[in-house]
Amino acid sequence: MYCWTKKPGQCYIDDGMQSLYPELRDADILVFATPVYIPLPGQMQNLLNRMLPVMGSGLTWRDGRTRFKKGFRTGVKISEFVFVSTSGWWEIARAEE
Repeated sequence: MYCWTKKPGQCYIDDGMQSLYPELRDADILVFATPVYIPLPGQMQNLLNRMLPVMGSGLTWRDGRTRFKKGFRTGVKISEFVFVSTSGWWEIARAEE
């Protein structure tokens, strides 16, 4: 939670993601896509976790549960966040009776 509390909007991990944050802040629409697995594929979960520096900060208590305050930080242009997923499920053929 460093990017929310100690240095809002800045990630303490110094890696390739640092070059993506300016691109993310300047994007109009953000689209993520993945096949459905339970839980999410690890790399997709890692990416979502690393999005915290562009997300609005803070948690709130509502209806007896902790909730994330929706939205993005000031200066982030993203107006829509779309998450696309696909799945398939095998079926066991049923013998005709």
